[in-house]
Amino acid sequence: MVLLDNDAFIVRLSDLMMKTRLGGSSVVNLTLKQYDDRKKPISRDPTKALQENKKKLCLFRATIGSKKISTVVEAENVERFHNTYVNVVRGNATSLQKEAAEKRNITQKKTKRAA
Repeated sequence: MVLLDNDAFIVRLSDLMMKTRLGGSSVVNLTLKQYDDRKKPISRDPTKALQENKKKLCLFRATIGSKKISTVVEAENVERFHNTYVNVVRGNATSLQKEAAEKRNITQKKTKRAA
């Protein structure tokens, strides 16, 4: 997985999403989660436990086929980054399709109400 800076992540994400529109892989997985920048697991022994990292971080990941990119955003930059992230996703999410509602479930509910 490639860890990029925030601006490079946005540029690369828009490029990858453009490729999906032009006929590449049809699935784009976007995830975000809280990140604490730990490389080792937390020790259960309180004397050996490392001090808590007080810095708040957020990890953004994008997976398209076998290509994976990610970036880490600090708390003070989250709002600016999120606005540009949302604009890129909205601009490239043109081929979304609504799921078809199952008619069987709807007719079953109507018959239950009538009875």
